[in-house]
Amino acid sequence: ADRLARGPQPSVFDALETLQADAAARGVSTAGLALAWLLAVDEMTAVIVGPGRADHLAPALEALSLSLTPTERDSRTEVFQ
Repeated sequence: ADRLARGPQPSVFDALETLQADAAARGVSTAGLALAWLLAVDEMTAVIVGPGRADHLAPALEALSLSLTPTERDSRTEVFQ
């Protein structure tokens, strides 16, 4: 609880910047790549997307069209640990 009260750690922002750069390099949205990564993680049993508007579905649809290699999946997992 104390860690949450202090807010995000600098490493979280570094990880998000890395994810954003990876998405830009692939020509996809950051949200789409993040969802594709979550879908590629075997231990992840469900990814819940709750769009408020129809256009919020775009990253989810984009994620379904992306395929990550095990190396790509693992490198993103390492960044967020």
